[in-house]
Amino acid sequence: MSSPRDLRIADHTYVLPPERIALRPLAERDASRLLVYRDGSISDRVFRELPEVLPEGALLVVNDTRVVNARLRFVKDTGARIEVFCLEPADGGPVEEAFRQRGSSRWWCTVGNVKRWKDGPLGQRFPHPDGDVQLFATLVERRGLENLVEFSWEPAELSLAEVLHRAGVVPLPPYLHRDAEPADEARYQTVYAREEGSVAAPTAGLHFTPQVLEALDERGISRTHLTLHVGAGTFRPVQAEVMADHEMHRERIVVSRQAIADLVDAVGTHPVVAVGTTSLRTLESLYWHGVALLEGRGGNDLSVEQWEPYDRTGDPPSAKEALEFSRQVGFPVIVKPRDAAGAAGTWRADDEAQLAALLGHELGHVNARHAAQRQGQSMLAQAAIVGLNVAAQDSNWGGLVGIGSQIGASALLASYSREHEREADALGQEYLVKAGCPATGMVRLHQLLVSEEKSAPSLLQTMFSTHPMSRERMQAAQAAADSRYRISNSLDARRERFMDSTASLRRIRPTIDACKNGETAMAARQYAKAQTEFQTALAKTPRDYASNLRMAQCLQAQGQTAKA
Repeated sequence: MSSPRDLRIADHTYVLPPERIALRPLAERDASRLLVYRDGSISDRVFRELPEVLPEGALLVVNDTRVVNARLRFVKDTGARIEVFCLEPADGGPVEEAFRQRGSSRWWCTVGNVKRWKDGPLGQRFPHPDGDVQLFATLVERRGLENLVEFSWEPAELSLAEVLHRAGVVPLPPYLHRDAEPADEARYQTVYAREEGSVAAPTAGLHFTPQVLEALDERGISRTHLTLHVGAGTFRPVQAEVMADHEMHRERIVVSRQAIADLVDAVGTHPVVAVGTTSLRTLESLYWHGVALLEGRGGNDLSVEQWEPYDRTGDPPSAKEALEFSRQVGFPVIVKPRDAAGAAGTWRADDEAQLAALLGHELGHVNARHAAQRQGQSMLAQAAIVGLNVAAQDSNWGGLVGIGSQIGASALLASYSREHEREADALGQEYLVKAGCPATGMVRLHQLLVSEEKSAPSLLQTMFSTHPMSRERMQAAQAAADSRYRISNSLDARRERFMDSTASLRRIRPTIDACKNGETAMAARQYAKAQTEFQTALAKTPRDYASNLRMAQCLQAQGQTAKA
């Protein structure tokens, strides 16, 4: 075999007799059989003996995802039974955000017996000890085997997670060929499950018990948690004859900085043991994310393409290098080159009132406890916050600094729902008035966005206008400025003080442009050209954090680790 693309499904097809498939778990989780392969020999053990099998000092990596009751069963008036299996949120955002939605939610689903669902919504009352739920499902669109379904429910104040808990059933694997039972609510979860989001359990972890975990602790075997939400793609059979024709589904992973630190400390010194394939492929993806960061690549959403690891040439960095760099830098942190090019130089805020509108809007998201659909990941956002803080040190920006101090850099590039954007606008306008600025600052900020609608996204647009709604939002801000905040419109927008305070930022425009050019070259893997650009930036501002970080990435990508 010359490439994984050439793998043939026929070479990996075998007979699995139905009687060899356990339809129900054993009464005791840790009584399951454990196959141990060591030094060329195979032994038959029991899972509760795992602490004796693993070496002392090992790091156990577990997936703490939690299975949701993603299978919903409706019965029509005709008696036809229709099963709806939730796959992923329609907007492509994190499932955690979707589960917090109240009143309604749209999902891509598979639908069993869809031919009987010809028109009209499905509706059914689901009884539950915690309170009944009246659930409605409307078929919005069909796309191949998937269907866009809009759910709505009463009581509307319930979250989608609460609705699924009361109305849904455990999504057992289809090869079990049986309905879910009450015992499956607990047994089809790991004992360490905590992050809701999977439609299938990470099955290798189902055998752990509190007693086994305690025995592992006593043996000095530590654990670290990460999260991979198992998608419905895990149930889909491979239809292609060769692997090259099979498109892998995507899965979202969440890895804390602490988990990365645990891995960095363990790699090369202690065995790292992945519990199951979900933990294993998360570790693999984590490594390739680190490689992308080392090489100055990446995007707003770092991802590993299906064949990327197999198409590489040359020796990749070691696991230690990739993980260590991820720990130092954090990830995802890099904007796409086209975003960086637009973002680097066209921020045209004219006065403190506009800046207060921007900071007030973002603080509105923070204080309203809005959950981001997509968290921001730009080093440019970090540079903006650092630069504003530096500029504020010698200024009289008391109100502005008070607004901005609660906002982290990543928040500036987050993406929120439309309703959350409107709410943040309203709160932001209130905050900027309290900071002593005229309410028209929000209006003029939206005017700026509207005027640039058809141009390449600037840093301001990237941070602020995540939805094409600027005209609507501008009109709402104008109405509030003309009524509720009318008295504030006589306040000074402080343009002259703003220009004086930001003069130091405008002076480093050549540095910003050089970094922009270097980022573009890095994305094209033109490392020599990128190094020249970063040297230009550092010659102008030797202590600039962003320039030094980019230069380190460029050197690392060329194998100059010590110098980096």
